[in-house]
Formats: sequence, C-alpha cells, structure tokens
Amino acid sequence: MKIPSESCLQAMIHYSEFYNLTPPLTNDFRDWSKSVVNEMGDREIHLLYLAVNAALNKGLGCQRLVSIMFQELQKRKLEIEFYVT
Repeated sequence: MKIPSESCLQAMIHYSEFYNLTPPLTNDFRDWSKSVVNEMGDREIHLLYLAVNAALNKGLGCQRLVSIMFQELQKRKLEIEFYVT
C-alpha cells in the first residue's frame, strides 16, 4: 500500500530516526512495516503491539495503515512467543 501523504511519510521517517531503524526506502507502507518490525527487539514488539491494537480497537489513525502494522506485529509477536515457550 502506498504511503498516503507527505505528513505520514515524515512521521515514518521521524519514527525510524528516533528508534534508529531503517527509514522508508520505497513508497510502500507494507515494505517499511515488515522491515521495521523485523529490526525491533522483543520488548519493543510487545509494547508497540499493545499500542497499535488499542489504536485499532478505538478507531484511531488511518485504519488501513494501523491494520497493516498490526498484522506485521502480530506475526512477529507470535514468532517471539513460540521461541520463548
């Protein structure tokens, strides 16, 4: 999915810089989401998962973007839990 606006792109770049993650390399939100989630540590995955899940349930933000990020987080969170147990 294409990044919907310049302000969204700037937010993604800021997020990447703040957490020392790879910034968006293309105009595809799904690619960036996969990359960022794979670079994050276990603790960050769990915290962001809770935040994105709450945003999704409360209808905050762009629902399509929140849903894409949630799917990536959910996949990674399940992998982490599988290896921990």
